[in-house]
Amino acid sequence: MNKPTKRARYLVPLLSLLIICMAACKRAGSQACDFAAYYTSYGQPDEITGPFADVVVRFPDGKKLVFSRESSYLPLLEYGDERWFFEEIIPRSGDGDAVQPDRHNKYSYVRIIESKEEEVLIHWRYVSDFAQPGFAGIVHEYYVVSPDGLVSRTIQPGQEKLPDFTDPGNTYTEKLKLKHNGIRQLSFQEPVPVIHKIQQANRAVVTPLPSIYQAGQWTYSPAGVPMSILTGKLAAKRILKTLKQ
Repeated sequence: MNKPTKRARYLVPLLSLLIICMAACKRAGSQACDFAAYYTSYGQPDEITGPFADVVVRFPDGKKLVFSRESSYLPLLEYGDERWFFEEIIPRSGDGDAVQPDRHNKYSYVRIIESKEEEVLIHWRYVSDFAQPGFAGIVHEYYVVSPDGLVSRTIQPGQEKLPDFTDPGNTYTEKLKLKHNGIRQLSFQEPVPVIHKIQQANRAVVTPLPSIYQAGQWTYSPAGVPMSILTGKLAAKRILKTLKQ
């Protein structure tokens, strides 16, 4: 039996090491691509948008979060042959049907703001009512998505005035968990507008809970130390009035 040459003795370990490194790189590359957001063509195209106007967020376990033209971008969860739509918080009406209110997606679009291994941020913009396509009728929804299926949804409805539109108290917030058998709602918070008119400052201390009042600079917009003092005084007066009853 011929003895292996000196070159062969070194070549075999090197080839083995190369195969191990290639396999490790392949696994690392696959894992890095497991969770990602991308533009694609999903469902039927329309007359206005381009060929790749849909957005899909892909999860490591095979789930997909889909923003498709066929629903005017109302997102849905897809797993295998099953699909579950998100709840429509702001009712939509336009020139289409109940599933696709914006028939040609004239006022609807979706975009990927950020796509990282640990988080994806999606923006969905639409007009809720075609009878009011101006600033007051435009709705913005933002989705922060994590690889574990947690979704933070923020809904910013249109408003007549800019201060009302930028007021964080006028937004809906929803926490969701995407599972293999559907969508689970973890929490939901309706808008709690912040008072921003001095004539209504007395109402800034009122809360939805009876006999509980709030005070501080963040109870009024714009915030500041003077409003912190004023709302403290207003809250104290309401409490004293309640105690005397």
